[in-house]
Amino acid sequence: MSSPVERTLCVWCPDWPVVVARRADPTLADRPVVVLERGAGGLVVRAASSEARADRVRLGLRRREAEARCPGLSVVEADPAAEARAFEAAAGVTEPITPGVVLERPGVLSFPTRGPSRYFGGDEPLGRTVLDALAGIGVLDARVGVADGPFAARLAAQRPGAMFVDAPVSGSKGPAEQGQLLILASGPAEASAIVNPAFSSIGRKTVWLGEAAQGSRM
Repeated sequence: MSSPVERTLCVWCPDWPVVVARRADPTLADRPVVVLERGAGGLVVRAASSEARADRVRLGLRRREAEARCPGLSVVEADPAAEARAFEAAAGVTEPITPGVVLERPGVLSFPTRGPSRYFGGDEPLGRTVLDALAGIGVLDARVGVADGPFAARLAAQRPGAMFVDAPVSGSKGPAEQGQLLILASGPAEASAIVNPAFSSIGRKTVWLGEAAQGSRM
């Protein structure tokens, strides 16, 4: 039997390198900005502000192409050390909430919710508490996602409103080739109508087990 998947809260700060660059140079506020890093083919876009993305500036673009797409683009070279220092300070405000914070990378942190969620009265009040703490130090665009496991929590933070379905399968090579697998699915009830047709094409039976991650616990 698989070990239980731990309920996790993830904080995601979009465009963190841009946030740090604007803190260092306030004249960049409300202007299209990209942060560049050196790749194999020269300088490429590592992060882009919403204003730059509106002009189709995407991650991985070379500097010249980014500037061609977005007239008036401000260009800043990446400072990974400054990004890390700034996020360590931001993460510090979560320490009174929980001691179990994991800094995944600058702009992303996570922690198990079991204790903190119980203390603050549930996942939603816990998320609001975290966002309020970050807003108190000027991090205003942070987003929170809560789900079973760090990966699903990160997706929940990055894609609000998304539904997550966990669907391990049971069966060997023969049943798989014949479309006769047993599917142990879990997730929101409203997701079943969306994914059941796909499951029917590969399995003889789908068993729904409740909230997401229940399938992996069987």
